[in-house]
Amino acid sequence: MCRPHIGGHGNKAVSEQSMWRDEMYKVDVEKCTACETCVEICPTESISIVDGHAFIDVDECIECGSCAAECPEEAIMEVS
Repeated sequence: MCRPHIGGHGNKAVSEQSMWRDEMYKVDVEKCTACETCVEICPTESISIVDGHAFIDVDECIECGSCAAECPEEAIMEVS
């Protein structure tokens, strides 16, 4: 069973490793302005700008919350 990657990046399948892991953060593509604040703050370099908004690689994300805390548009939210 494959789920789409978080961040609204279409139907890109995730790896088997992340397939079993719940994503802790999601990107609201309507709010994201691609300012790259999250890209710069991410300690694991797991965020990139794709198609004009932030994209979180769940295989690399350590769920530290730095991106959500620093996003000036509040476009990255913790999933409850």
